[in-house]
Amino acid sequence: MLLCQNFIEADSVFLRSIRDKDWLSFAKRYNGPSQKGYDLKMENNYNASL
Repeated sequence: MLLCQNFIEADSVFLRSIRDKDWLSFAKRYNGPSQKGYDLKMENNYNASL
């Protein structure tokens, strides 16, 4: 888990996307333009954790 955290913290786009809950920006940065709904999965998982 720590490697993933370090990876995200080292990239300003990832970090800003997480802080702003901008799941689409995060998913596009991580998976490219064909992220295929990963943003919605992230949003749903985040909302389910509240």
